[in-house]
Amino acid sequence: MATHVSILNLPTGCISKIVVTACLFMVTLPGFSQRKYYEFNNPEALKLNKKRVAVLTSREWGCKQLDVYIRGNKATYPSGEKLVYNPNGTYSCRLLTGTWKVQYNRYLVHTASSKEVKGDHPVLGIYSVTHLTDSSLVLTKLQSSAGDMVRRLTFQKGIVGGTAQTYKPFYPVGVNLPFWEKQATAFDTFRKVFDENEAVNFYVVPQRYNVSIHELDNIDSLALAFVKKHGGDYRGRSPVRSLKPYFRQYVGYLDKAGHHIVYFNALTSYHSNWEKDLIIPSPGTKVEGFRVYVDLTRQECFGLTFYGN
Repeated sequence: MATHVSILNLPTGCISKIVVTACLFMVTLPGFSQRKYYEFNNPEALKLNKKRVAVLTSREWGCKQLDVYIRGNKATYPSGEKLVYNPNGTYSCRLLTGTWKVQYNRYLVHTASSKEVKGDHPVLGIYSVTHLTDSSLVLTKLQSSAGDMVRRLTFQKGIVGGTAQTYKPFYPVGVNLPFWEKQATAFDTFRKVFDENEAVNFYVVPQRYNVSIHELDNIDSLALAFVKKHGGDYRGRSPVRSLKPYFRQYVGYLDKAGHHIVYFNALTSYHSNWEKDLIIPSPGTKVEGFRVYVDLTRQECFGLTFYGN
């Protein structure tokens, strides 16, 4: 026979504990049902049922562009990505390979197979599918809890195993956002890649070429290793241990031997025109940093010069 105890017959202290415990339970319980990351809270995310997953994995997707939205401002980057989802849970995206999985029935989680790949690759992370047809795909990543910072990748259909369309690599195109807002974009705002069609002050070479975003980490690594080895304690200044504090400029060109050379310019401070002109010492400009030439064909550097006194 069940025993019923009236709360009115309990001591006052016990009643208080029961009420407080009940209130805490009621408050915290909904928290367990909330998703941990704001990336999983996109109201436009499509449900990834079997039919949609089949479409996703049956094609090679050629990316048309990357759009970055920052508090009402939009930046657009042309793309060179070709994305293939394999049914076994792996994917390939040009130089990147990794695994993908569906989470909460609506979101694609992309991870890299190599730990050396940094998180600024356009495809890495948590995306929602906000548009999917037989011929087009849109992946959207929320980058703030308020939803006012968004990255969007727009793809068009390709054929797996067929002749792939040629795309240009990611690089900035005429984006004119205030500097403090650019700091918040997904693209690395400490790097400026000069397109082969962008005029570069004073710097004339026989043939320019577009430096791919996928080459930047390798360029940085070669430059840093060379500066560490040959820079020494230059005129009493501290040795260069990392490139993170530097604003970096890249100009690609072909030398007479056909080698892919990158003019690498590293600046310790921000200059308002650094995304339009190569910054070098001049009578009216004080520059701290260094420049070096990176030969990507031979994987070596030369011509190291430090700026400043």
